[in-house]
Amino acid sequence: MIKKEVINLNNALNGINVVKGNIQLSYAIVKNIGILKSEVEALEKISKEYTEKRDALIEDHYKKDADGKQILDKGKPVLDTERFEKSIEIFNEENKDFVDSYTKILDEEVKLDLYKVPITAFEGLYFVNNSNIHVEVNLSAAELMQFELIIKE
Repeated sequence: MIKKEVINLNNALNGINVVKGNIQLSYAIVKNIGILKSEVEALEKISKEYTEKRDALIEDHYKKDADGKQILDKGKPVLDTERFEKSIEIFNEENKDFVDSYTKILDEEVKLDLYKVPITAFEGLYFVNNSNIHVEVNLSAAELMQFELIIKE
């Protein structure tokens, strides 16, 4: 497994951790998040300064009203894309060396002994919505692929 896959799997596991319906899958989620934790933290530490600068750049390019407050669309800030595209291009060029070296790090192999479950562990999943109603979760093929590394063959 490469480090990029560690990040992707960690994000997928954290995205599905509110789903209920299979104790074996729930255990696998918790166990594997723990297994991935040190690698994820190390990668976050490496990219922390870059990420903070990029996030600040994004924040600076949200559209604002006359009072200086962010303009929201469906509860989310609206990005001034024209201004942002010019700035992010300059930012990426200024940080090219870091991005190149970080990309190489993400392609490095790492050996982790992940806890695996049968594909049947992904059946019968649901989450409870705000109205306390059980909503069935049906993963698409693309969504299921995110968990390929923890599925027993």
